[in-house]
Amino acid sequence: MTTDHEGEPLASVLWDAACVAWPSGDGYHEDRRPTFVALVEPPFRDPVRELLLDAERLTREGEA
Repeated sequence: MTTDHEGEPLASVLWDAACVAWPSGDGYHEDRRPTFVALVEPPFRDPVRELLLDAERLTREGEA
């Protein structure tokens, strides 16, 4: 699944991927946790990791 979020804050994009961007139609995702494979440039590696490891922060900053 891919989406385009040009110009949006990193937390918002990751929150969308974790909480909104689900394949539709099969009802299978309700009981599953999101799994990420993030291929990022070095300047983004630590911020992505920190946000994905802190669900409360991701929700707080992502929904803002």
